[in-house]
Amino acid sequence: MDAQKTPPSTIPDTVASPPELSGSSDDEREPTRRNFSQLNRKRNRSPTGYDAGSTSKRVNLTDVVNDDKVGASVGPRCFRISGIPPNWKESNLLNALQGIDPSLQDREYQLSLHPACCGPTQTALLNLKSLSEYFNNIKELKHELVSDTVNKAKVYLVLDCNMFGLTPLNTPEAETVADIIAITGLAGYAFGSWRSRVTRSMWLKDFLPQDISRIRILTYGYNTNLVKHIVDEDLLDHQRRFVQELQNARSTPEGRSRPIIFIAHSVGGVLLVQALLYCKNGSGGQYKHIFDLTRLVFFFGTPHQGLEGYELLSMVEDISPGPNPRSDLIKRLVEDSGKLREDMIYLWDEPGLDFRIFSFYETEETSTVRKSQSGTWDDCGEKVKMVKKNSALLFLPFEDRIPVQKNHRELTKMDSRVDGTYQTVVERMNAFVNKIVESQEREKKEAEHILTLEILNWLHVASPGDRHNDIKGKRTMDVGEWILETPEFCRWSMEGETSSPLIWAHRIAGAGKTYLSSIVIDHLFDSKNTVAYIYFDYNNQEHQKASDVLASLIHQLLKQLSGLPAPLETLYRKPRNSILVRTSIPSNTSTDKQLMQNYTGILDYTVGMVAAALSPTNLVCWPRKKVAMHVWTVWYSLWIQTVGITWFSTVLHSILYQFVLLRGLLYREMEKEIPQRKPTYEELYDTLLELSKSFTRTFIIFDALDECDRLQRGRLLSMCHRLGEGGFRVFIASRPHPDDIGDSLSDGPKIEVTAQTKDLRIYINHCIDANPRARGLLNSRANDRKDQIVDGLVDAASGMFLFISLNIDYLCAQPTIRCILDEIEKLKNAQTSKKSLDPTYDRIIEGIKKQEENNKTLALNVLSWLTKARRIFRIKELQDAVAVEPQKCVDRSSAEGVPIAGGARCRDLVSVVE
Repeated sequence: MDAQKTPPSTIPDTVASPPELSGSSDDEREPTRRNFSQLNRKRNRSPTGYDAGSTSKRVNLTDVVNDDKVGASVGPRCFRISGIPPNWKESNLLNALQGIDPSLQDREYQLSLHPACCGPTQTALLNLKSLSEYFNNIKELKHELVSDTVNKAKVYLVLDCNMFGLTPLNTPEAETVADIIAITGLAGYAFGSWRSRVTRSMWLKDFLPQDISRIRILTYGYNTNLVKHIVDEDLLDHQRRFVQELQNARSTPEGRSRPIIFIAHSVGGVLLVQALLYCKNGSGGQYKHIFDLTRLVFFFGTPHQGLEGYELLSMVEDISPGPNPRSDLIKRLVEDSGKLREDMIYLWDEPGLDFRIFSFYETEETSTVRKSQSGTWDDCGEKVKMVKKNSALLFLPFEDRIPVQKNHRELTKMDSRVDGTYQTVVERMNAFVNKIVESQEREKKEAEHILTLEILNWLHVASPGDRHNDIKGKRTMDVGEWILETPEFCRWSMEGETSSPLIWAHRIAGAGKTYLSSIVIDHLFDSKNTVAYIYFDYNNQEHQKASDVLASLIHQLLKQLSGLPAPLETLYRKPRNSILVRTSIPSNTSTDKQLMQNYTGILDYTVGMVAAALSPTNLVCWPRKKVAMHVWTVWYSLWIQTVGITWFSTVLHSILYQFVLLRGLLYREMEKEIPQRKPTYEELYDTLLELSKSFTRTFIIFDALDECDRLQRGRLLSMCHRLGEGGFRVFIASRPHPDDIGDSLSDGPKIEVTAQTKDLRIYINHCIDANPRARGLLNSRANDRKDQIVDGLVDAASGMFLFISLNIDYLCAQPTIRCILDEIEKLKNAQTSKKSLDPTYDRIIEGIKKQEENNKTLALNVLSWLTKARRIFRIKELQDAVAVEPQKCVDRSSAEGVPIAGGARCRDLVSVVE
């Protein structure tokens, strides 16, 4: 977040630091390693004609600052402020700073506030157009105790201008997918090295976050000042500190898995290579993840094959004579040019690395330093290529080589977003970041898909889809469509209607309610609605508990979602039921050995371990059978070992050994996956309500609710009303009895399901056409009598499709049309007296009893098992059940062919559903 009183372009130039590096003219040939005598000859050459080793006036050059100009006298205008409380805003920070320096309120500034690289605090960057006396005097870290009015406490703010270490430059708006870390060069400044001299824009901060999203940008500074505040640290020290800073900034699990993009200028690239080598091979693999996650590196003028820093070395030794870590570093860069490239090649010598390097090299010359006649040093010396092209390039297969029409100092300074070098960097980074985002999205979807499948399996009770498809396959075209046109159904299903959310379709058995329910389901699906449904069945009571019904509804709704709802995932991840032993049993191996050596009190210790292990406070819930087995093994071992053995010590050793195994078992059991617990009714109901918010409208269809167990039915009726209040539209189909259904739904809209004459005629004709004998009998010889038969069946059916279904095959089996009409007349008379299906069932049972004895026995046995079953039989289960005979051995051969024979012998009372 940024707060400013003037745009960045209005902030004037700041003062420069000493030049970073100098070099010789370009040479396309592979450079050769120079010995120290060659170095000395080069050092003795003075660009001004004076002997570099002569006595001269030495001046104190300004410490590292924003720019790259020698001899500046004013400090930097960008300050880092650390230790800011996490809940502070810019206004809180400005108030605190104005309390420190009241003159700040009259100055123009640019302020940005970002999360710190590590820890819960924030870090701010303050750019000032002009410096007050207070800020001008900040040379090192400055600690200021200020009042925290937000948290009612005192806090220390840390202000500094050097920006050593990592400094955040942005605040990602979304989940961070990659870290971008920029490393400055020798004597560079973590902020000014990347800042344009023309527009004063710092492209890492001002441009890059606008063009690449979901990245965290950090800049790294380190103390390599050449003339002032020189610390006794070599490249090894710098690399270790850099790696530790990275480790701290990526200490979270998310951070440790985040890919890294490095941007390195000049000697900063050398530092990076040494740091990555350390991460790859050093510290026992502690930092290996940093190397493994390095994906892109942008080298800007990095001297992989060394540089000619003779003038720079002369300046350092002239200003700071005697032993000097900076001169040693420059010597290494000159002398070890071959070693630098060898390190780089070794770093990425592993095959199959997912890695890319982009090497930028300058095409313009840069002025070297010189010693003037007055004895001072400036940057007006000979113009040369500071890093040769061959030195800046690695010639690796995964390297892109990019020339930049700038000199060495300007190589990392981008004036605007249309700068060619900047656009190249952004294009390469964007391609990589987009690839990461796509990969993470893909992995996230795959993980979510796997989790969804786990939850679907967890919620799975019984699939109503099979039942629906079976009913749909038996439907006759155009039969039952009338229900969709009833005023009650239209008001209930139309969007925007304010009618009751519950509707009840009722009629006696056999009226076709289940077929109407399937028509309603398909109609709602075809209208692009969200639908869940349940077909209740007398023979499936096991899966018709209220909690199972809710689980099935959630299961169906989840399959209609493109993602995984958070409430459902939360429910799935709730603590589990059963569990594990608390790890309070001692596991110190040295203690075990010591106890084994000391027989005194060993049995008491062992018994104490048993007591501790079996204590209710320790056994929260662990695999009791396995532990009991091991406890038994201990005492069994005691018994076996004591037989024929004189001394008890062997027994004690065996006991201890068994308990060591026992502890190992417990720890292994703790790591095993435990089956997920089943959710409660209330948890499922709350989740269903939350799930409905993912849809515009949600319809629930309950068919044959009267076939559900009465206790569960009462709970389901209450649930239906609650679902209606929660925004669901609920369709219930059942018989008008039992009374609890009618009483619960008496106030809502109702549809009385009465088979329409038109529908009955269509269905009868369909059944006749499906029966070869009937089709031949009526169509070929007595087509004029077909209408008479159809009309008679319609009258006898009394609006029940089931009546036609149970009698059509019986009628079609009659030898003549006259016999068919006579049987229809008998059925009409029976229906007139009883108005139910009882006469039809009586006729079917009588027909079964008149069969041959074996057929009759088989049929009655099958019916007996099926009518008493609490759920639908599987074929194999029914075969096993029929094979059981009292006081006889089970003979499976007696059940062979049950699915086929049973259907025939039971006269259409039994059907096999695939």
